[in-house]
Amino acid sequence: MRHLVLIAAWVGRGHGQACCRLGDCSSCYDIAPMCKFYSWHEKSCVDEGYTWCPTLDIPETTGKLCHKGTCDNCLRYAPVGAWCSLAAECCPSSGEWCETKQVTAVEQWGWLSVNDAGNRIVSKTTGEVVQLRGMSMYWSNSNWAGAKFFNAEATRKIASWSGVTLVRAALGVDFPAANEMDVFKPRLTGTYLDANETKNNKERVMTVVETCIELGMYVIIDWHSHWAHRQPQRSAAMEFFREVAAKYKDTPNVIFEVYNEPWWGNKWEDIKAYADQVVAVIREQGANNLIIVGTPMWSQRIDVPFEEGLVNGTNIAYSVHFYAAYSYHDYMKDLIDEVADKIPLFASEWGNGCPHIPCRVDANRTLGWIRKLDEYGISWANWNVADNGSPGSNYTLTDDSLSALMPGADARGDNWVYTESGELVRSILASYEKKPRNDNMVFQATADTMMMTQESINMSPSDAKPSKMRDKKRHRGRKARRTSRSLDDPAAPNANT
Repeated sequence: MRHLVLIAAWVGRGHGQACCRLGDCSSCYDIAPMCKFYSWHEKSCVDEGYTWCPTLDIPETTGKLCHKGTCDNCLRYAPVGAWCSLAAECCPSSGEWCETKQVTAVEQWGWLSVNDAGNRIVSKTTGEVVQLRGMSMYWSNSNWAGAKFFNAEATRKIASWSGVTLVRAALGVDFPAANEMDVFKPRLTGTYLDANETKNNKERVMTVVETCIELGMYVIIDWHSHWAHRQPQRSAAMEFFREVAAKYKDTPNVIFEVYNEPWWGNKWEDIKAYADQVVAVIREQGANNLIIVGTPMWSQRIDVPFEEGLVNGTNIAYSVHFYAAYSYHDYMKDLIDEVADKIPLFASEWGNGCPHIPCRVDANRTLGWIRKLDEYGISWANWNVADNGSPGSNYTLTDDSLSALMPGADARGDNWVYTESGELVRSILASYEKKPRNDNMVFQATADTMMMTQESINMSPSDAKPSKMRDKKRHRGRKARRTSRSLDDPAAPNANT
């Protein structure tokens, strides 16, 4: 069952729609404001046998919750069909008048686990499918574009965005060689594996983690590596995850991502062998936190783990990474359709634009991807929290279409100005009606943002939702594409993040 988290502030802020419990819309308008019932869901209103009324002016109020169960239940979450009212007199005899409460994501869902069918991430508390949404930090690497944002203030700023329940803290471990095709020479300068920067990188990530825990949000500790199964990355990962698993084994907020994006040519048997070891180390510490494992070819080939053997252990999801403006990645939608009902997927990284090649944000294609994730309840984190620059001096190609912040953004979140990518992802996050909050802000997108997002969704562009004939052609060509873009193909375009 879908659930809503209802908080006091929802009935403030001046506009909304009314579910009239006392008659038709005209009679509802004639009654004192305290007896108007408000809902964000027309279906909830109609299912309850009430009348759905047009937009109303909602007076500023703190409001309370009238729930059809006990207050103990409604303080945790309110099922669809519950409603907000402004006075106890409006609560029917079948309901109970409850004080409203601020509810965080972790208070709502608690521990996350893979369901018995082995294909969805669910709440161990409620049993419902959980779809987390939020932002991924940039590499933590010293002197890189995103490092300055790994602090409590910036994390709180991100948490204040409507709809955010997840932050991914990317611990930079290695990054591609100057010649990206030279897979045997990844660079370590400024990363966690740079002996001079190990402490700094770790402190940055742990600051984000602790802040998310304080805010009641979920947080991914991401081993941000393209060669995690090799040395010295492999041994370092064992040591790192042994430590953090012991520290956070009793903390439901924390998710472990043990391999960001295996580079092209990295075989699943090697990735799996590494993941088997790291998972075992984590479980040995008594930690049953959700674990995410990267998949071959920059976490694109999500079909391979299912076909060649899953990682040993339980409570394990598999990452799918895509960049919406990049048409090459469309083939992964077919793969999602193939495996999403067989293994649990987690889009721990995706972008609105292109990976390290100049291109514009493509809102229509992005929304097509969001629809696909929503179809299967796949959680996601948008890449990335940085201020629109290239990653330090290590690349010449721009991240303009990926970074959420304009150049020169304040490290601690003051007066942030957002890029086209940042504005788009914030509007997508705000467009979801079912989000627990972690501060005193209200879940409410601006009218302009909601209109822009809804209009884009309603457009159903051909490249986001192909015709039946095009679907058939894509289906027939899928195996050919896999052959031509094999795991051994160094020329295949990559996400490289």
